[in-house]
Amino acid sequence: ALLRPRPTLRLREELIAAFESGDIGPQYQPKVSLDTGLTIGFEALARWNHPERGLLPPSEFLPDINQLGLQGDFLIYMASKVLQDIESLIADGLDPGQVSINVPEVTLATLSGRAELDRIFARHPDAKAHIILEITEDVFIARATETVRANIAHFRRAGLNVSLDDFGTGFASFRHLRELEFDELKIDSSFVRDLCEDRRSQVLIKGFLDMAIGLGVQVIAEGVETEIQAQRLR
Repeated sequence: ALLRPRPTLRLREELIAAFESGDIGPQYQPKVSLDTGLTIGFEALARWNHPERGLLPPSEFLPDINQLGLQGDFLIYMASKVLQDIESLIADGLDPGQVSINVPEVTLATLSGRAELDRIFARHPDAKAHIILEITEDVFIARATETVRANIAHFRRAGLNVSLDDFGTGFASFRHLRELEFDELKIDSSFVRDLCEDRRSQVLIKGFLDMAIGLGVQVIAEGVETEIQAQRLR
């Protein structure tokens, strides 16, 4: 595989300008209840409407944001946009349900990152009640594991829900499931994709569901694209 070129100072300036202009912003993937067929929430996904390259998915620019150390700025920018969108929906008399935003390890591992999120949520108290903080299993390999755990507990005490993303693909263990406070478990799309052909995926998903029921947490299955997948999950 070709190595990704190191991002330049010019790219850093271009990314910051895209934040400020709104060219980078959230698009929303619906969460649909298998029981009712109704949309019960959304996941906010970043897209860059690049003036020359068109609409870019996160894989095209998130690695550069991480390498340039802009994760914190990017999170605050995205969270602000999502909270504003939620407020607009509420003002129109609509219920946005629970809206997920991805929170990087660097934010959870520092008190300054926590304080920045606290400040932005304080400015949008009505919208805050609709937010789910989505974390990946990568937080478990952070050096500041105790700080991560304390910050997650802090946000849950403040009334925010926490989702464990891409479960089964990373570094989490059963010990982490026991120690971490969270409200939602997301089954990675790779398990859902193979659900109808691979008996091992079926067994693993059944195990995830049994664990989630026992822990009393919500389950989201990512990447459901066919009716037969929905039927199997149901």
